[in-house]
Amino acid sequence: MFILFRIFDIAKPYPVSYYDKNFKNSFGVIMDDVCAGLYVVAVFVLYMVITS
Repeated sequence: MFILFRIFDIAKPYPVSYYDKNFKNSFGVIMDDVCAGLYVVAVFVLYMVITS
């Protein structure tokens, strides 16, 4: 799970990159991580739906 989070945090898909580029303060750093975490949750929910 942490590896998947790091992949999304490094790759920076749309909302992650938006917060990273437009907010150069602590809010941008936190929202960058929150969005990457939400991507991980979405992937796991999708995985659980597909496998069940």
